[in-house]
Amino acid sequence: MKEFYESAQKRAEVFLKEKYNALPLDDNISGDRAYKIILELDCHIKNVGIILQLPFNFPDSIPKVLVEEELFNKIYPIPHLNSEKVLCTFDEHEVIPNADNPEGIIIEILNRARDNLQKGIKGSNREDFIDEYSAYWDQDIQEVYYSIVPPAEKPEMICIYKYYDGDCVGGIFAKSRLHAKNWLDKFRDNCIEDITKTALYLPLKGLGYPPFPKMNKEIYSTLKENDPDSLKELLKFLRNNDRPSYILFSIPLQHGYFFGAWKHNKPYKEESIGKRKKIIKHSKGFRPGKAPVELELIRDFAKNPVSLLHVIRADKERLFYRGGDGMSPLKDVKVSVIGCGSIGSNLTDKLVKMGVNHLCLIDHEKLSFDNIARHLCGASYVDRYKTKAIQDLLQKHYPHLKISTLEKDITEILVENQEFLNSFDLNIVAIGNIAIEFRLNRLINESIIKSPLLFIWVEPYLAAGHAVYIHPDNRGCLRCLFNEKLIFRESVLKNPGQYTKREAGCQTSFVPYGALEIDGYLFELSKFIIKANSNRLTENTVFTWLGDLRKFRKLNRPMESKWISKSSYSVYETAIPDKYFCEDCRSEI
Repeated sequence: MKEFYESAQKRAEVFLKEKYNALPLDDNISGDRAYKIILELDCHIKNVGIILQLPFNFPDSIPKVLVEEELFNKIYPIPHLNSEKVLCTFDEHEVIPNADNPEGIIIEILNRARDNLQKGIKGSNREDFIDEYSAYWDQDIQEVYYSIVPPAEKPEMICIYKYYDGDCVGGIFAKSRLHAKNWLDKFRDNCIEDITKTALYLPLKGLGYPPFPKMNKEIYSTLKENDPDSLKELLKFLRNNDRPSYILFSIPLQHGYFFGAWKHNKPYKEESIGKRKKIIKHSKGFRPGKAPVELELIRDFAKNPVSLLHVIRADKERLFYRGGDGMSPLKDVKVSVIGCGSIGSNLTDKLVKMGVNHLCLIDHEKLSFDNIARHLCGASYVDRYKTKAIQDLLQKHYPHLKISTLEKDITEILVENQEFLNSFDLNIVAIGNIAIEFRLNRLINESIIKSPLLFIWVEPYLAAGHAVYIHPDNRGCLRCLFNEKLIFRESVLKNPGQYTKREAGCQTSFVPYGALEIDGYLFELSKFIIKANSNRLTENTVFTWLGDLRKFRKLNRPMESKWISKSSYSVYETAIPDKYFCEDCRSEI
């Protein structure tokens, strides 16, 4: 590797000297090599000096282009040039350099640099600023805040919540103090509230082009030109709130939103009267706090600095946009998970990744060391209720989640309120108790439960994983799928009960399977759940995922004949056949 990169650097140096009359520089940063190059432009600035920096691992990484300080001071700001004098050419995440043609890489980089400089100096690519708001707004900013306020179409009153976390001071823009505190408490244990102030959220149409406003009068003028309606909202807010005043804003871009913030500081200026300096803190001719706010911004304290704030978006819309296309069909779905053992707990994690924000976890058992090999939660959660352990783990990872828990048996809950499950869009049953599952099945047939049920379980050694989706408006139910001996009609293994294991003592039986196989089953099940909640299932359906059937054939473990020739890791979905219909759904078999 070392010899390859050194050879590429020497080859590049020869090429740069011959084609561009490049001058090697002494700067050697982490093995990088730098060259001064003069580019010819077709604009009023004819010749410009740039520095091409070849990384130590060139040509596997793209060279960096820097603008010399004299040129920078003349042309900044222009699109694609940041305050560190770095001129952006290609996004390393979008291009793959051809390592077999290092000279070609250099040519493309310098051509793009020339093009960006030429257009920037002429002003013909100003629209490129729009999608680079973050790069220019955040330059030289010291204060950083989180925002859990989602994009909206109308201005609204929000809050700024400041806190101490050890030696650090932080801040959050949120809908309310409670919103901020609940979000923070889910993953920061030692935060102490400092202050909470009312703030303003403005959905701006735009702020024009850089450089961005940094004084009161500049903010006023920029909004007056680009968004007069937002200026009115700002003036009304400043009129009714003390300084410092915090403004969170969003601007729609081609691919989402840019969020930023600014702070109007307390009015302050010094005036010289002879040899003395007088400190002015309010507009002349008015009592403190009684002057028209316009005078503060455009006359008496027009040059007062406005603090630009860097905003890190942590709202769920932003997080799941980065995690996918931000269009999950499950984002507004409320789901209950009944049974939080190995299958139920691991499925909750998948549900969240699918975009589910509202969960209710139901289980009366505590986590033990026997569970942790297959459970979502590990040893640090032993002796805690499984529901509380999952809630804590998930909310530390995803603070926006709304997770409620009930440490009760589902039958106890339904005795108290038999319509409890009707408040959810989907109820997932993962309890592995056929008697209680049949009870829930009867309740949906009797129209007491009016929301869909999804029964899920696995066969020993994960020969297969099953799910039965029952919608109260459709025919067919869970009981239909079991014969008179209560054997599942779609079972893959013959007599799967023979593989159930028991440790010392009663009540210790369990179904053996490994943690790795669970993921394969739940991955396919997740897609089935999305289909069910997208109204793409018109009939009550049984879902079957097949495990590694080759292993079972090799071990001579008997399988039902319909599955013997099937492929490992395949998936089957079948409407519950009419011939299976049972008395529970008031149909004849």
